[in-house]
Amino acid sequence: MAIKRVLGYLKYTQDYALHYNKYPAVLEGYSDTNWITGLNEVKSTSGYVFTIGRGAVSWKSSKQTYIARSTIESEFIALDKVGEEAEWLQNFLEDIPYWPKLVAPVCIHCDSQAAIGRAGSMMYKDKSRHIRRRHNTVRELLFSGIITVDYVKSKDNVSDPLTKGLSREGVERTSKGMGLRPRTSQHDEYIVRVSVGKQVHMGSGYLNLERKCLNEDNSVWEASPSHGLHPCIKPTTKYKAALGWNRYLTVKSNGGLNQMKTGIADMVAVAHVMNATLVIPQLDKRSFWQDSSTFSDIFDENHFIKALRGDVRIIKELPKEIESLPRARKHFTSWSGVIHVAKSDSRLANNELPLDIQRLRCRALYNALRFSPPIERLGKKLVEKLRTRAKRYVALHLRYEKDMLSFTGCTYGLTDAEAEKLRVMRENTSHWKIKVINSTEQRIGGFCPLTPKEVGLFLHALGYPPSTLIYIAAGEIYGGKARLLELTSLFPNVVFKEMLATPEELREFANHASQTAALDYLISVESDVFIPSHSGNMARAVEGHRRFLGHRKTITPDRKGLVEIFDKLEAGQLDGLSFSHLVRDLHKNSRNLNLKLEILSKYFQRKHSTTHLRNLLDLKAFQPVSRNLCK
Repeated sequence: MAIKRVLGYLKYTQDYALHYNKYPAVLEGYSDTNWITGLNEVKSTSGYVFTIGRGAVSWKSSKQTYIARSTIESEFIALDKVGEEAEWLQNFLEDIPYWPKLVAPVCIHCDSQAAIGRAGSMMYKDKSRHIRRRHNTVRELLFSGIITVDYVKSKDNVSDPLTKGLSREGVERTSKGMGLRPRTSQHDEYIVRVSVGKQVHMGSGYLNLERKCLNEDNSVWEASPSHGLHPCIKPTTKYKAALGWNRYLTVKSNGGLNQMKTGIADMVAVAHVMNATLVIPQLDKRSFWQDSSTFSDIFDENHFIKALRGDVRIIKELPKEIESLPRARKHFTSWSGVIHVAKSDSRLANNELPLDIQRLRCRALYNALRFSPPIERLGKKLVEKLRTRAKRYVALHLRYEKDMLSFTGCTYGLTDAEAEKLRVMRENTSHWKIKVINSTEQRIGGFCPLTPKEVGLFLHALGYPPSTLIYIAAGEIYGGKARLLELTSLFPNVVFKEMLATPEELREFANHASQTAALDYLISVESDVFIPSHSGNMARAVEGHRRFLGHRKTITPDRKGLVEIFDKLEAGQLDGLSFSHLVRDLHKNSRNLNLKLEILSKYFQRKHSTTHLRNLLDLKAFQPVSRNLCK
């Protein structure tokens, strides 16, 4: 009897086809489930349909793999599957060159108000592990702006026939909702003969589309060639370690994490030059971040002392008999006692330094200043979690936090109220000397961080696919979810450390900005590609470290050059293809190492100073193998 009904259906519907309207070209989804209805059934049935232009483009009907104990559990299992499909279809549309950008969040229509209400909740109290995981997945898709969930009456849910038997009237109504009706010759519709592709699961099919990844341009992941350059930090034969038995240098480091790291490396060099014993530096507790962390909270203190024992004598604190001695500050020739350095941001790299001192700075910065074991452990764990999500990932240093925008005076794209908050913050921050800033001039001069929208357009123009996994190495984005949506609408696969680590794992780092910044630093250094949206201390520190570790790929946007291109795109003067070409041409030679090698060759011919070479090349501890400078 069942076979006769199927054959009869095929006979009387052979002239039916899927009809697609030109408008609205919007991707929509319908989700439904049918909880256990028969005595012999133990699993529910899920079904979904996705439409574009009121015609079905993807559909599926299958038994659920888990036994649901209630209708809401079965609805969550269905929502999880439809969310996965929505994300793939959204990425697929983004890869179509002429598809309108930006692709809006996919609206999923569901006929369970209880499931919709629970989906937006921050907590799911059910004890079933597989249901809790699905709830978290659906909530993450909602938070990321990939999907929205809307209520639809059961009679208007076009996925209804994929989960249960309906009357003839119900089948006809939902078939029309899928765009399935007799072929016509109307000029405003696209008519597609239904042909089901490879059957992956029961009842699933695509319109002659196979689920294969589009050809990806692997060049966007390739690291820059080394051109024979390698780290060279070993001391020369003339180098001598500092003894410093009766001379002590105490330091108070200031600034954020990376400013303090550079300052500490400088103070190691100073202690060596002065032949002094370095006391473990005290960290800034009165800066903008109000971080009470000590040196040992952020760095591995014992490793720091041991790694530099052949260079500088380092102790954890002053001997008690020395503490009461007066501390000199400057203007000394021969001395014994204690010198105190009130600030460590002396920027020694800008001064004439002997080769051995420069190498010592690099040993301190890249070998000795290792993060504390808790930070190293969690950082490694988060990198492993990222690797399980994708083969490769981009670390994006998105400097779109309130303090950065206030400090730089950049208000492009902000509301008047948001801009006023930044002005007030700048006025109330005493150590920020410049109070009146012209935002337009800042942006035209390339001094403003890229906005989330500009970063998304930039990545898209370079050729990164929408499925790219992006780790955001930053604090709270100014404008919250709404502002971040400008990025996630183009690249939905965006994660923060709070999405990778559990609340328990992050608890010990709470309210310690330098420690959480250290996690971002580790994840950024280990990324396949590092992209800073602004050239601050962390951007330079991470780029230098990655170059030191083997020329790992870093892309620094030409913010000044991009302003004109972004403005032309905004004004409708560029199409997507022209925009992409202009962005790529602008950055094609931004990190051309052949040019650096040419400058390096001129350096040896003209015998420029090491400082002049470093300023030209920004190569720091690198030397060419062919010159055999590292012996």
